[in-house]
Amino acid sequence: MKLLAKKIYINIIFSNQKKYLIASIAFKAISFLYLVFIKMLRFWRIHGQHSLDKQIISVGNITWGGTGKTPVVIEVSNYLASKGKKVAVIHHGRSAADEAELLNLRLPGARVCQERTKLKSLHKIGLDDSIDIVVLDDGYQNWNIKRDLDILCLNFNRPFGNGFLIPGGSLREEISALKRANIILINKTLSVDNFYYFETVKKYNQSAEIIFTRYRIENLQDITRGVNVSQDSIKGIPSAFATAVADPDYVRVMLSQLGVSIKNEFIYPDHHIFSRKDIAYIAGKVSSEVKMLFFTEKDYVKFRGDLEFFKQTFNGKLLVLVKIGLDYLSNEKALYRGLDILLDSPFR
Repeated sequence: MKLLAKKIYINIIFSNQKKYLIASIAFKAISFLYLVFIKMLRFWRIHGQHSLDKQIISVGNITWGGTGKTPVVIEVSNYLASKGKKVAVIHHGRSAADEAELLNLRLPGARVCQERTKLKSLHKIGLDDSIDIVVLDDGYQNWNIKRDLDILCLNFNRPFGNGFLIPGGSLREEISALKRANIILINKTLSVDNFYYFETVKKYNQSAEIIFTRYRIENLQDITRGVNVSQDSIKGIPSAFATAVADPDYVRVMLSQLGVSIKNEFIYPDHHIFSRKDIAYIAGKVSSEVKMLFFTEKDYVKFRGDLEFFKQTFNGKLLVLVKIGLDYLSNEKALYRGLDILLDSPFR
């Protein structure tokens, strides 16, 4: 039901179908009221900012869903750790427990804090003298927290949605909010020759570094045996994937690029927790010809606590975990240069 409602909502705000015209106009009208509210709230919170005696880096976006923040948070945190820093990651809240669990899995040396609000997490971390630096996951709209570096993630395919704020579009702030970013990372890039991105960004922000990236598959792992799977060995094999991420289309694209023959796909709403009922449903619906089932790390952390049931249900099929990282297409050193400058600078 949630997935159907999301599909209808996306059609209303992004399609030009006549049957959605009245709803689209109504949503866009509400967007203007939301813009007024956002401007007032932002002004009030910026003038009452909280800070720490530790440096704070934000990784965020100005649209909802699918901009690739989590791999950037992992990349930034790992780099800071490689410089000898003890890192704390403040995650957005208890409604996205899958992402917090993924961060715990990929950042074993970091402290992942997930209180009801980021401000509560900030106060908690402020009492921990062992923490050197804080990374705010999805922190661009946390105007009440003072940051030392703002990294903004955009989705190449739809960087500014349809230009309207929620609920008439996918923007969380107006496009001019680009001006606050120190580094702008455009992810899921198809081509770095598109000057539209440079022109739009430079219109609002002359100084920010612009980086183009895309996801890359770091490796594939047999969930049952815990061993790596060769990418060459999966080409042409009848397969399926199940996922509950914000941008399932990109999962399909990555698997197709590996030569996987996708026969079935099972798509659930973002952050959906896979129950035994879901697992049994997928097992019952998957085609008999399918030999492999693929899952992202974000999906895997949701069912790894019930892994034995999972293995038994899909007995006879190869269960493959897809580990994703970032592939830089341009200006690769800008991110690390920005982090180094921050680490070398005197504290505010």
